[in-house]
Amino acid sequence: MPEETSRTNSIDGSRATSRQARYRITHADGSTDAVINQDSSSGWVSIGAYRLRTGAGQKVRLNDNTGENSSYNRDLVFDAMRVTQ
Repeated sequence: MPEETSRTNSIDGSRATSRQARYRITHADGSTDAVINQDSSSGWVSIGAYRLRTGAGQKVRLNDNTGENSSYNRDLVFDAMRVTQ
């Protein structure tokens, strides 16, 4: 039976400038995208609550294609992941 867990990402607010950081969360029910404004975030930031199943290949991916104009020189930061039940 899958258990629902909350996933949070640690963001270094002094370095992250992307306003459209797109996380792809693969979980027991499929995949979900979460878009986070890293420019206004610092510390632990929730990317949602999802059901996880042992051995089902769950993962979190931060894509570098944010859709922001490259002339903005945005920086993405992915420091740590915390999963809580």
